[in-house]
Amino acid sequence: MVEASVVDLLPLGSTAEWVVERPTVIGSHRLYPLPNYTDVVFRDCFAQSAPSIGAPGTIRRLDRLGLIRMVEIFSTPHRTSFVSVPRRLDTGSICVSYRDASARLGSPLT
Repeated sequence: MVEASVVDLLPLGSTAEWVVERPTVIGSHRLYPLPNYTDVVFRDCFAQSAPSIGAPGTIRRLDRLGLIRMVEIFSTPHRTSFVSVPRRLDTGSICVSYRDASARLGSPLT
């Protein structure tokens, strides 16, 4: 588990993200197959919003959450399959799980 330290930051935008990414080489457009990872749990996910810098803020939880599933595209037969699937655990936690691609026929498109 990775522990994040608390740092005072100036607001940079209107979104907050918690990310699990597919590996690649920096500067390349080639995506490697997603490794079989153990569940990744993001806990205490919140952001603070305020009408302006220095104004009193409001804590935002995962009320209007947008979850993104990662897919892999296969060539024979042509199809897509989910390989990384997030789910909301509660108002402040998300779990992202790997879906095994080994049972699928064919090879990924590159």
